[in-house]
Amino acid sequence: MAVRFASPAKLVILHWLSTVALVMSLLTGLRLFISNTWHAALAAPWAHWLPAGDVFALHVAFGWLWLVIVIVWAVRRYVSGARRRERDGPPTSRLARLNLYTLRAGRIIMPLLLISGVLLWSGVNLLRPWLIVLHAALAFAAILCVLVHIAGQLSATWWQGLKAVYLRLPSWRVLAAASLAVPLAITATAWLLRDTLNSASVADLVVREVPAGQRLNTDGILDEPFWHTARPVTVVTRVPGSNAHVPVEIRAARHGLVIYFAFSWEDPTQSLAHLPLIKTEAGWKVLHDDAAQNDERSWYEDKFAVIFSDQPDIAGNSSFHFGTGKPDTGRSESLRGAHFVESGLVDMWHWKAVRNHGYGVLDDSHFGTPYPRVPGEPRYTAGYKADPSQTKPVSSNYLWFYDDIVQPKRLPNDPAQLEPFQTIHDDENAVPFALSWYETTPYTAADDTYPVGTLMPSVLWITNPDTDRADAAAHGRWENGRWTLEVARGIKAESGFDLDITDGTYLWVATFDHAQANHSYHLRPLRIRFK
Repeated sequence: MAVRFASPAKLVILHWLSTVALVMSLLTGLRLFISNTWHAALAAPWAHWLPAGDVFALHVAFGWLWLVIVIVWAVRRYVSGARRRERDGPPTSRLARLNLYTLRAGRIIMPLLLISGVLLWSGVNLLRPWLIVLHAALAFAAILCVLVHIAGQLSATWWQGLKAVYLRLPSWRVLAAASLAVPLAITATAWLLRDTLNSASVADLVVREVPAGQRLNTDGILDEPFWHTARPVTVVTRVPGSNAHVPVEIRAARHGLVIYFAFSWEDPTQSLAHLPLIKTEAGWKVLHDDAAQNDERSWYEDKFAVIFSDQPDIAGNSSFHFGTGKPDTGRSESLRGAHFVESGLVDMWHWKAVRNHGYGVLDDSHFGTPYPRVPGEPRYTAGYKADPSQTKPVSSNYLWFYDDIVQPKRLPNDPAQLEPFQTIHDDENAVPFALSWYETTPYTAADDTYPVGTLMPSVLWITNPDTDRADAAAHGRWENGRWTLEVARGIKAESGFDLDITDGTYLWVATFDHAQANHSYHLRPLRIRFK
């Protein structure tokens, strides 16, 4: 059977561009899919071959290329009269009809796939969980259409079809006439102007001056008159590894040289049991599921994070690198990736419900370029580190972490100190699983007379953090299934590890529901606007 192929100029360039865009979109999309939903596949050998690094930016770039290709293809199809010829001369063979139906399905799937992708990129909150499911389903449907299309085209005369589609190069005149280089030019321009495009399409968080005579207290209670009139901006964050989404309400204010933030999000459980120790017949053990991989998601405290940047690139100014990242960062224990930036600094606030409890501050931190590995360190965090402090606020109450038996560093001065920890609550009766260093004594086997089944905190409070690490005052409060965190800091940065928080600064937020590293996230930032 003779197969008629269209002119090589149209086929070669269009198919090469489409193939590159399709393959890279699917590979980067698969990396995002397994990192966010299919965690079990992260350890598979084939996952090591998927794109790594700033995958979000790559996926968006090839998505834009696909969008322009589809637009150019639709215009050419209309101008050339292909629709009319298809209607006037319907295919007669079964193979040709199958290919036609596949192409028609693709003409529905691809626009929907691109529209859903644009909506996800734009940060739209309406029906966002369903948009993600739809986008993934459409991607798998597109793969099926491509496979059927390839089989239908090449089953009869596969070698001739392959040469016509990919190997016959037209002259430069035909290339110019075909004008299929337009998608590359437009996509390259969009990539170069991505900061401008991102900045022009983000939502604003309005920061107003607190009226004279009013005062804001960082106590986790939004009972001041100003907060009653401040309109919140809601950001819907996604939890990797599940279909859960956590909306976060954000309010902001400024009073002279100080900026205030109020963050509020739903969390049905107040999780304050941070890797408790339990006495067994063999000794003390750490209660955990995946702390050995630094990916604990059960026996951990609730946390919250905010990051600031002067650049609007998606995913925290491209500060998360999937997979192995750069060679000097290695692979993270959770196999998902690591936080770092290629240059510059991303300012980070990290609030921890147990380890920051009672200190009145959060852990001021940052994402920088990857730090060198330190031999023997329990966890390598690439570019993520707490800002410097001359004091050590907390300590783990075990010498070294082991899956089986650990030796505590200290024991309570009085066994009665452990009574509040023998029942684990996740409601208003929950207590922070921590002890003061100064109300304990060094561990000795002779003093270890606790019965089997005794629970003991693994967090030891030592002293207040100071200098750079204590730049931001903070207090979190859980009530009726909701956390509220108030934070205050000077508008002007007082450290080389911090950024000024001023008009035009971008921010992202993340929630940790009794999770060590698996936090919710959103792609598009909010932009601070002073009014």
